[in-house]
Amino acid sequence: MALLPSKTDVKPEAAVSIRLATPVDLEELVALSQRAYMKDPVHGFLGDLHAPLSRDSTRVGGRKNQMKYFRYLFRRAWALGWRVTVVTVDQKIVATTIWRPPATECKPVSKMTSIRAGLLSVIFSWGPGAISRILEVTEPTAASIKRGLNERQLSLRLDEVWYLQTAATDPIYQDKGYMTMLMHEAFEHVPGAVFALEATTPPARDRFTHWGFETVEDITIGKGRVNIAGIAAEQGLATGIYVFPMVRAPKKDDSKK
Repeated sequence: MALLPSKTDVKPEAAVSIRLATPVDLEELVALSQRAYMKDPVHGFLGDLHAPLSRDSTRVGGRKNQMKYFRYLFRRAWALGWRVTVVTVDQKIVATTIWRPPATECKPVSKMTSIRAGLLSVIFSWGPGAISRILEVTEPTAASIKRGLNERQLSLRLDEVWYLQTAATDPIYQDKGYMTMLMHEAFEHVPGAVFALEATTPPARDRFTHWGFETVEDITIGKGRVNIAGIAAEQGLATGIYVFPMVRAPKKDDSKK
């Protein structure tokens, strides 16, 4: 017969909460994001990777470069007044999002702000052609989101919507609903707003679809140079990576979730 657990055997329920992040959280956010995006195809393409990133202690260069990128993203977000939110479990950060508000609600983007946040360090770490690879991703996705807004008769410019710069869940905390919490928090924060993003994998696209986003189109990037994982490959395997620009129109029940 199984014994009933004693009071000391019963684990207390974890304290889960959502809050705005601050610069004090920077290194925890950077480490979490790097773990979440270590296999991301777009990051492989931008970083000009010739082999997948690994937790192997002898191959830390690529991971350090990726951490420089996330350090830049979070520093720039705070400098410009963007909205950085996190889910904590017993005060440990397990998921995060960076939302860029409409231009009227935050500071204007400037080259100096980006440089101070660490942009040059990112570009140098990504090596030759970094700027052209960045533009190869950002220009077609921005144009696609604009088309998506027009097709849905949403009379807005790209800088007038809430744009998701990044979303990450610590791998060991995935599939527990924490990103759903952050999405609903954003929708409740600005009910009636239009949101936009680009998903970088089919599973991510499917999750965002569940949260009310619609795919504008599938964009192929890097064909002839990288494989589906964003790693440099020979011609026969270099199918390119896929990016999925997505738009979310206002939902009637956003403020009720």
